[in-house]
Amino acid sequence: MATLPMNDLPITRTRTIRESGKNEFWLRDRIYDQPIILGLGNLQAVIKERAQPQGGRLDLLLKNPDDTSMYEVEIQLGATDESHIIRTIEYWESEKRRWPRRSHTAVLVAETITNRFFNAVSLLSQAIPIIGIQANIVQVGDTEALHFTKIIDSYEEPEEPPSKPYDEPHWEKEFPGGLKCARWYRELLQRLYGEVPIKYFESYLSLTVAGTARVWVNGRKNKPRHQNSWVNFGVGRSDRV
Repeated sequence: MATLPMNDLPITRTRTIRESGKNEFWLRDRIYDQPIILGLGNLQAVIKERAQPQGGRLDLLLKNPDDTSMYEVEIQLGATDESHIIRTIEYWESEKRRWPRRSHTAVLVAETITNRFFNAVSLLSQAIPIIGIQANIVQVGDTEALHFTKIIDSYEEPEEPPSKPYDEPHWEKEFPGGLKCARWYRELLQRLYGEVPIKYFESYLSLTVAGTARVWVNGRKNKPRHQNSWVNFGVGRSDRV
């Protein structure tokens, strides 16, 4: 098989983002405009520079429209350092508290993923889903291109025994007051929306309206009669981003 002469292949070089006259805000906006360039699927941008309760701002919040899973993205130029690693985890944890029923993944985008980041991920792999992505400017002749490489995607699901199914008899036995409360709400909702299924879990259940969970009842053991359940509501668009 004939081979091409070496001089037929273009020579590439990698430049830093600052060497190309760009900055962190440019990189953030490129990702915000086209989240798919991260290589994490067909994600959608939710918001940039989201203020955090503990201070600081999350660079980007992205979501998967298929399953509403969310990605908390922290961006830095240069090599990963301790402050950005900690910030990435803090912002992930903050958004997880804000949307507890959704899947969340922490993402750190940097020009160089260091061994320190690998070490941190190895320690946290059973607790935090975290991804490290390297962003570089690749120059081919006079043309520059932005290139992303997923360097690490580490999350080890802890092994758990098979969960047993939870059903109405389980709630009759463990949380009869909570079940009575859920039936009352279901009867009320069915007057407006027709059939409203109940989904049973170990310590809470949900009432589904038009395919979306709208009411959650948490069972509470050993409480006075008037405190035997805890009810949460999702109305209209309040449970969506």
